[in-house]
Amino acid sequence: MEKIAVGAETPLKLVVATRRGPLVLGWSSRGLDFVDLPEEPLEIETSKARHEARLATARECPPWVLHLVPRIEAYFEGSAVEFRDVPVDFSGYTDFTRRVLEETRQLSYGETCRYRDLASRVGQPKAVRAVGRALGSNRTPLIIPCHRVLAMSGLGGFSSRRGPETKRFLLELEGALVSDEASLSFF
Repeated sequence: MEKIAVGAETPLKLVVATRRGPLVLGWSSRGLDFVDLPEEPLEIETSKARHEARLATARECPPWVLHLVPRIEAYFEGSAVEFRDVPVDFSGYTDFTRRVLEETRQLSYGETCRYRDLASRVGQPKAVRAVGRALGSNRTPLIIPCHRVLAMSGLGGFSSRRGPETKRFLLELEGALVSDEASLSFF
């Protein structure tokens, strides 16, 4: 049986058709490296992995990627899907950012918290802005659900191309209540 090399040497990506549009998954041998949400440019080159990744064939997809695809499709159809078991490649993140992202990953479908609450959960209650920056560096939105973290005064920021509009869509899809008057401030 032929061994397929998957990892940092040969970054791979897969396009997943969703009701909202194409979503792109990219992975390394350590786990999921990036997610480009629907309505974001498919050829984003903000990281080396995105730039070098090539489209994978079904044979090149690890089992966890093949298992993830129908779950993503179900999520965009409105099903309550959790992604905590998906391996994520945390390389390149600081220890603090990794702690923030791992804590964010514990938020359940439809559950929200505030930036300040997340700062407290990672043991840095005064690091609210640092939490915002950490979430802004999240390469795997949806899998690490940074859209579930809200500002004190409302919705808060989101680093996807359509920003707060995408955040609002994801929260509404999950049934999380978001006021029409939600502030679009970052913290």
